[in-house]
Amino acid sequence: MNPESKAQEGIIPCRIESYPPVIRVLLCDDDRLFLNKLRTLIQSFFVEWGVKAKIHTYCGWEEIGTPILDSYDIAILDLDYSEKNYTGIDIAKSLREVRQDAVIIFLTNYVEYAPEGYEVQAFRYILKSDLNRKLESCLRLALDQLKSSQEMMKIQIVRFGQSFTSGTD
Repeated sequence: MNPESKAQEGIIPCRIESYPPVIRVLLCDDDRLFLNKLRTLIQSFFVEWGVKAKIHTYCGWEEIGTPILDSYDIAILDLDYSEKNYTGIDIAKSLREVRQDAVIIFLTNYVEYAPEGYEVQAFRYILKSDLNRKLESCLRLALDQLKSSQEMMKIQIVRFGQSFTSGTD
């Protein structure tokens, strides 16, 4: 059966695409040593899984700035920034304004901040003391979430010998 007859019967061929070819990850924590450990850990998981990623690390909001936030697929943020007048929630709110589908994960030492994560549709909340035990499964789920939110269905309609492609984000 050729594509034209399938289209005439109401069957429309489609293709589902996965998440972006390179995942852009934002890491932000005011502890530079912890930030470097986190980056190394995440890189090792992505290499093992065959996931291409660009991981950018920042020690504070002032280093990031709003203009580049929309380029990140996954944001892993500390909640408490010592001696700063902002929190990870503030960074996440700015991210949500420009990127509704970004996956936000909070890492912190303070469980009392967890309820505030709901304000920004946080994907997960991990205590730093649980990092080694929970990060890998959290990242796998984050990639699944990213994939499902980034899926794009392409529909090709063939009619009278012409082909039209329609896509949705």
